[in-house]
Amino acid sequence: MAKLLIISYLFAPDRGIGAIRWSKLAKYLTRAGHDIDVITSVQPYAEDSLLKRDIGEMGRIIHISHWYKGNNANKAAASSNVSNGSTVSKSRGGIKSRIKKAIISTRTFKAVCSRLLYYEELRKAHSFAENAERYVLENGGFSQYDAIITTYSPIGDVLLGLRIKKICPDIPLIADFRDPMDVVTVPKYQIRYRRRIQQALCSCADRIITVTNGHRKKICGDRWSEKTSVITNGYDAEDIADIDTLPVKDDHRLTFCFTGNLYGEKTNAGPLFRAVNKLVDDGVIGKGQAVFHYCGLSFPALLMQAQKADCEWILENHGQVDRNIALAMQNSVDIPVVMIWNNVGGEGTIAGKFYEYLTLDKQMLALVSGELEHSELRSLIEQYELGFTYEEASNDFERLCDWIAEQYKKKRSGVSLKCPPNEAALNHFEYSNIAGRVENIILGAIDDRRKNR
Repeated sequence: MAKLLIISYLFAPDRGIGAIRWSKLAKYLTRAGHDIDVITSVQPYAEDSLLKRDIGEMGRIIHISHWYKGNNANKAAASSNVSNGSTVSKSRGGIKSRIKKAIISTRTFKAVCSRLLYYEELRKAHSFAENAERYVLENGGFSQYDAIITTYSPIGDVLLGLRIKKICPDIPLIADFRDPMDVVTVPKYQIRYRRRIQQALCSCADRIITVTNGHRKKICGDRWSEKTSVITNGYDAEDIADIDTLPVKDDHRLTFCFTGNLYGEKTNAGPLFRAVNKLVDDGVIGKGQAVFHYCGLSFPALLMQAQKADCEWILENHGQVDRNIALAMQNSVDIPVVMIWNNVGGEGTIAGKFYEYLTLDKQMLALVSGELEHSELRSLIEQYELGFTYEEASNDFERLCDWIAEQYKKKRSGVSLKCPPNEAALNHFEYSNIAGRVENIILGAIDDRRKNR
C-alpha cells in the first residue's frame, strides 16, 4: 500500500463544506490500507459532529499555522462595514463624521478594501505553503511519500503543490479541484493570477481530478485530457445510517426544505415561491397548506425571495444547525430542494445536497438559475429518475406549477410521496466506492512514475 500526503486547508472536523470531500476520501483510503498524512490549517472553526467521528481512524493530521495579524487591511475592512447610523465623533453632525461616512460609502473605498483583503489572504496563503514546506522538510522530507494530493480551494493548497514539484519533480502529484480557480464570482483583478497558478499546477501534475464535466472543460479545455478524470462528490452511507427524523408538523401540508447557505441570486428559490403563490391564487393549494423549512445562515436572503413572490408565509426558519440535524430535517419533509446555477463560465455546478438527497425515499426538486439549459444536474436527475428540475433558461414555470400541484393533490388524498432510492445512483455516488476510483488514479500515477525512472 502507498504512503500518501493529502494537502487540504479545510479538513475534518471543520464544518465548512470544503472539508467534507477529502475527509471522506481519506477515511476510506485509510481503510483500504494506505498510510495517510494530512496537512491542514490552524484556524477557528465550528465542528461537524459527523466529521469529528471520522478522524478517529485516520493517520497523522498536521495542523500548519500561517503568519497573520490584524493590520491596516483588516482595519480598513472593518471601517467599510460601519453602518450608516454609526458615527466616529460624539457629534452626529460633526464635519469629520460626515466626511468619513461619505468616504466609506464610496465605491472606490470599498474596492480598495476588497483589494487589501485579497492581498492579505494571498500573504496568508503563501505563508501557509511556506510553513508547511518547512515542516515536512524538517520531518523526513517529501520523498517519504509515494504520492501527494493537493486540493482546491483555497489557494494555499495549490501554492504548496507548486513548491513541492519544484523540490521533488519526480514525486507523483494529483491535483484535485472542487471548483475552477477562475469562477465567475472571482473579481476581474484576481482572474489572471488565479488562471496562471491553476495552469501551472495542471501542467506539472501527474493527474488532474475535477468534480464535474463542466469544471473539467473550464479548467482544462482541450489540454491534459489524457491525465484528467471526473470524480464527483458523493455521500457517506455511515452518516445517514443512524439519522432519525424530526417532528415536523405538517397537518397534511406539503413540506419542503433547504439546508445550507445561499449564494446571492444564483441560488434562487423564487420560482418555487411564485409557483406556490400562483397555485394559491388559482385555488389549487390553500394558503398555509405548504411550508418551506430552512436551516442555515442565509434566511434574510431567502425571506427577500419569498417576499418578492408574496409568499413569505411559507417559510419556517430553524437557523444554523449541526449537520446531523440538517440531515434529519431533509429526511422529515416531503420534498427536499437543491438550488444551483448554470451560466456561461459557471457550467457544471452540482451542489452537495444532491448527493445527500440520493439516500432519501423521496423525490427532490432542483431549481437551476442562469441562462443555459441542459444542466448536468438536470441530466443526473432525469437519468436516475430522482425528481423534478426547473431551469430558468428552459421556461419551465408551468411545468413546475403542475408538478407541485400533483404532489399536493397526492398528499391531500393520502397517497404516499415516498419512492425507493435509486440503487444505481446510490452505488455510483457512495464515498466508499468513489474512494476506490480515486485510489486507482493515485496508484496509476505512482506506477507511471516508477516505469519512467
